[in-house]
Amino acid sequence: MARYDPDRLVRDVGRRVAELRRERGLTQQALASKLRATMQWVQQIEYGANLTIHSLARIANALDIDLELLLAPPRPS
Repeated sequence: MARYDPDRLVRDVGRRVAELRRERGLTQQALASKLRATMQWVQQIEYGANLTIHSLARIANALDIDLELLLAPPRPS
C-alpha cells in the first residue's frame, strides 16, 4: 500500500494546476474568470492551498481535463 505525505500532495496538486493552466495558455486571471473566482484564490491553489473535492472538480472542468490529471505528479522543475 502506498503512503502519501499530505503536505507534499497538496503542493503537488497546486504545481499541477499551474502546469496545466500554462499548457492551455491561460493566465491566473483567465482561469479565475472561468472558475468565477478571484485571481488570489487561484494563486493560493498554485502555492499549495488544501482543496475540497468540489474545488478539484471545478478546476478540472474549467481546464477541460480529467480529474486524474490533477492528481498526477508534476513534472520535475
